[in-house]
Amino acid sequence: MLLNPANAGNHIYNWRFNNNYRSQWRSLENAFTTTAISYDHQYFIFAQRFSWSINYIGDVSGDKSLSSNILYISGSYH
Repeated sequence: MLLNPANAGNHIYNWRFNNNYRSQWRSLENAFTTTAISYDHQYFIFAQRFSWSINYIGDVSGDKSLSSNILYISGSYH
């Protein structure tokens, strides 16, 4: 959904939940970590399919002096 927000709700189910966690360079004392969570939901109004999604990405550098938290909200009509 981050590459193409129009893919929100573009699946055969009513809702979808994704979770991703990544830790890079674990051998270092302070590893780099990334967390991504997304949820999207589709619904029908008068036989027209609409969808919305919410995405969160949290990125923390090794010493925690550089971090980012991003929240994306998108909608689509199929």
